[in-house]
Amino acid sequence: MQPNQNQFSNQAPQPQSAPDDKKLFILIGVIIGGLLLIFVVLLVIVMASKSDTTDSAMTNTNNNQNPTNSLEALQRNQRNDARKRDVSSVVQAVTVYASNNPAPLNEIKDGVVYKDDKSSGSFEGYLDQLSKNTEIVRITSDYDEVDNLDLGRIIVLTGYKCDSSTSAMPVLGSKHTAAVITKLEPDQLYCQSAS
Repeated sequence: MQPNQNQFSNQAPQPQSAPDDKKLFILIGVIIGGLLLIFVVLLVIVMASKSDTTDSAMTNTNNNQNPTNSLEALQRNQRNDARKRDVSSVVQAVTVYASNNPAPLNEIKDGVVYKDDKSSGSFEGYLDQLSKNTEIVRITSDYDEVDNLDLGRIIVLTGYKCDSSTSAMPVLGSKHTAAVITKLEPDQLYCQSAS
C-alpha cells in the first residue's frame, strides 16, 4: 500500500529552533577559544624554551672560555665526593663497632685508627680501605682538633653529634654518639653523626 500524499501535506516541516542555533554557535566558540588557548600556551612554552637555550648557550660559552677552571672544579668535586664517601664508611664502622661493643663511644681510647690504608686499634676489622684522599682517621674527644683539621684527615669526635641546622659543625651529644668530620676543598667542614 502506498502512502497517501495528503497524509504528509498536513504536516509542515519543522524549522530548527533558535535556541539550538545558539547552542551550536556557543559550542563552536568554545572549541575555537580552547584551540586559541592551547596555541598561546604552546607559543609561550616554545618561546621560554628558546630563551633557556640561549641563556644556556651563553653560559656554556662563558664557561668554555677557561677550561682549566672547569677541569679544576670537576677534580675538586670528585675529591670532595670521595672524602664524603670516606666519612660515610667511617660512620658505618663506628655504628657497627658501637653495636658490637656495649661500652660508650666516649670511652674509646684517643688515637689513630686508620693510616697507610690500614685500620688499627679499636677499629681494626671494622674500617674498610678508604680513598687516596684520606690518609688518617683519628678518634678524639678534644673539640680543638676540629679547628686544626687538615685535608686528608678524618676525626671521630666522641661525645658529639653534627648540628642538624648546619650539618658541618659538631655540638655536644651523648656518650653514645660521635661526629665524624673531615675537611673539604676549599676550606669547608663536612660532618656526619654516628651512634
